[in-house]
Amino acid sequence: MVRQKGSIRRFRVSRDIKIRTLVFCTIVVAQSRPMRSQVVVENPSQVQYRQDQVEMTYEFARKQVAEELFPAQRYSVPEFQVTLKLGCEDASGVEYAETRIVGAKSGKDDVAVICMKTWNLQRFSYGLIKIIEGRLLSYPKRAAIVEDVVRRVQSSTPVTVAELKGKR
Repeated sequence: MVRQKGSIRRFRVSRDIKIRTLVFCTIVVAQSRPMRSQVVVENPSQVQYRQDQVEMTYEFARKQVAEELFPAQRYSVPEFQVTLKLGCEDASGVEYAETRIVGAKSGKDDVAVICMKTWNLQRFSYGLIKIIEGRLLSYPKRAAIVEDVVRRVQSSTPVTVAELKGKR
């Protein structure tokens, strides 16, 4: 009988350790990943799609773009919220992917939107990658690059006779 009581006690201790370990791991995992999705799906037309594909595409696209553009570095694309609108198209009937800049300059409040009439994994992936590329350059940096390109083009192209006469 003594032996049985000892094995019951070991079983309870072992079970308590397993439960505590499980609770600890659950807390660590819950805090390591955001609890809410970064992709908000608006689907008033009830278009068929797979939520797991949406989430995985978001994660894989961020990782793949970072690996392609910065192969020697451990860079990760910061998380951002995307709204996937299913069953939608603009007035001309075109699907689109865009980032709308909310304030005077680009920031965390910008709204990234992918509008699709029907669910298509390839088009969604392409739209995400297009948005990620646009977010890699800050608004001031993008504006500076545009100004630099315009200045270089203007200084590198020949001046026409009409432009010379117009400057007088």
